[in-house]
Amino acid sequence: MSSPRFRIVRPDARGRGYRFGPFEFEPSSGEIRKNGLKLKVRQQSLQILEMLLDRAGEVITREDIRAALWPDNTVEFDRGINTSMQRLRDALGDSADRPKYIETLARKGYRFIGNVERIEDVSEPATAPQEVNAESVPEIPPKRRRITRRLVAEVAATAVLTAISVIGWTRHTEYEKRPNWTLPLSIPSEPSPAPDGSGLLWKTANQVFYRDSATGTDTPIYKDAAVNDEPVWSWDGSQALFQTRNGLTRVPVPNGPPVLVWLGPHITRGYSWGPDGSILVAWQAAGLESSLYLVDADKGEPKRLEIPRLSGGVFYEPEFLPGGRQFLFTWGAADEKEAGIYLASLRNGKPDGAPVLLRRNTTAGHFGWSANNRLLYLQDDVLYAQKLNLDRRMLDGAPEKIVPDVLSRISMRHALFHVSRNGALVWKHGRADRTQLTWFDRAGNVIGKAGPPGQPISVRLAPDGKHLLIDIDVGASCVLEPDQNSYWRLPLVSEAIWGADGTHVFYTPRGGGRILERDLASGQEREILANVTARLQAVSPDGRALLFVAEDKTYLVRLDLPPSKVRPTVFMAEHVLHISVSPDGKWIVYSTYIASVSRTEIFVRSLSAPGIPRQISTEGGANPVWRGDGREILYRNGNRILSVRIRESGDRIDASAPQDLFNVRVPASLVGDSQPLAVTPDGSRILFAQAPEPEGPPTAFLMTAWDQMLKH
Repeated sequence: MSSPRFRIVRPDARGRGYRFGPFEFEPSSGEIRKNGLKLKVRQQSLQILEMLLDRAGEVITREDIRAALWPDNTVEFDRGINTSMQRLRDALGDSADRPKYIETLARKGYRFIGNVERIEDVSEPATAPQEVNAESVPEIPPKRRRITRRLVAEVAATAVLTAISVIGWTRHTEYEKRPNWTLPLSIPSEPSPAPDGSGLLWKTANQVFYRDSATGTDTPIYKDAAVNDEPVWSWDGSQALFQTRNGLTRVPVPNGPPVLVWLGPHITRGYSWGPDGSILVAWQAAGLESSLYLVDADKGEPKRLEIPRLSGGVFYEPEFLPGGRQFLFTWGAADEKEAGIYLASLRNGKPDGAPVLLRRNTTAGHFGWSANNRLLYLQDDVLYAQKLNLDRRMLDGAPEKIVPDVLSRISMRHALFHVSRNGALVWKHGRADRTQLTWFDRAGNVIGKAGPPGQPISVRLAPDGKHLLIDIDVGASCVLEPDQNSYWRLPLVSEAIWGADGTHVFYTPRGGGRILERDLASGQEREILANVTARLQAVSPDGRALLFVAEDKTYLVRLDLPPSKVRPTVFMAEHVLHISVSPDGKWIVYSTYIASVSRTEIFVRSLSAPGIPRQISTEGGANPVWRGDGREILYRNGNRILSVRIRESGDRIDASAPQDLFNVRVPASLVGDSQPLAVTPDGSRILFAQAPEPEGPPTAFLMTAWDQMLKH
């Protein structure tokens, strides 16, 4: 064996080392600290770091590393270098695609590109610091040292409490001495903390905001289109990612132009941005099986991931773990009350084997960065943390209670809490939003209930008013009598609408791009249309036309019934929702998004010929339904139910000004294509999927150091 071409030379003077960013590295003792705290990093990774720092700015070849660390092994060193380099990058919070410190040169080696200061005397700390994982110690931005006066005013705390809170959240100098305080946040939506705890993202229906913890100011960073899903952070905390009506969008924080990443789904089941620039997205199109997609943050180009052993259910909230190779996700079958929280991994952009079930749970969980690997999850409205052994791929020990009364949306498998890497926890106070189908009279008095409390997403009253067709959760439909408290499910039905006479339904099956018709009494079926991805909307009262939205094109399509060789025709080339057909079959009412005013409005137009639509709402509207006698259209605007009187005059339709009827409690789980409103044919009774009576306002809270509550 030839002598090594590169040797690690220890400094002669003890205490000599290197300083870069928040890190100090002393090769003689083999110790690296971040903001004064000693990190756990394996020796081979530190040896590579020493080589890079000693020749900062120069290329260190893989052969140099092999000769220094594996001089007697010419076979296995490639894997060893890759593993050691990945561990080093994890410790430094670095990324191969967007490096701050270590640059990869393809087929050559590596180069240290950060600013390095050589220090001849690294003084020892007064007391030996406790070893912690790299992810537990925040990198403190120099301009973000104090909490804002605005947050202090929100808690109405004493000056002493304020000072302690400042130290606890943003100035972590000693890991074990961080105080843990809870602060209320005046944020109406679900906030998401930055990876370093330096700010928060939150949204309204049409905007995304960034709140800087140093100043307390809210800066709008996006307002181009309706925002459908909650924003999340990029791995390095420099960008926000969220889903809009235009598609998956990223925006630099605190300012910068928006970039459309994926012109795909309008509503997702969650997403996460990894360290290599990949985005994991959970999505299900109408009539298709739910899937996880891997999307490049720069190029788009979504790639579907085939997850072994899981099919026929729905994926939720994928989340990258340290290093970007392993990830969490939640998956549940449509017929099961509980889903499963799984741990999986990627290799070369593909799933690396079958996922491991960590626990059965109603909602998705999140990874606790600052607590030496914890899984955080909600059970019976209480937030728990439990050790997650990533090497053994299992949960260890007993769960520990963190926070009671955390809000969740059962239908979306979503618990409203998030954690940062430096120990900040934010959550919405409340309990699971179990919606109740509730009957009202026209004055808004409650006169009855239908079905058990649960998660009805959409409800449709049969033409004869004798049965209700309900989507109770993702991928499950059922039938219910209007005043009964139990229902029966329609097997294998993903989404259904009534036929003209109320004795059969049209539906899209789970996992297949088809439209079928089923007779409810006999169970007999026939195929209406194949090879279509559709969201069913309505059937004309005479049974001669089926309307559906082509999911991939957002076209409203008309299909003549019974089906013939004539192909479906595009009826409207715009994005429409909540379509209802007039009892005489001449008109349709629908909602559509108006970009100029950034809201949805209600329109009526002819079913036989497109013509010019007539707007009947004034300040926004959604969920329109046509009364059975054709004299009235009801719709919702925010928490108000409104009425518009209708009168036909030849080929024209006249509409009165909207009139308020009463207010309802709108479920937090309501999504854009849900239909929570129905009305009896005579208009005397109105049904709405109403949220439970709140115990208090759904306040958002920030806890500065949740990991300090752990006992072990």
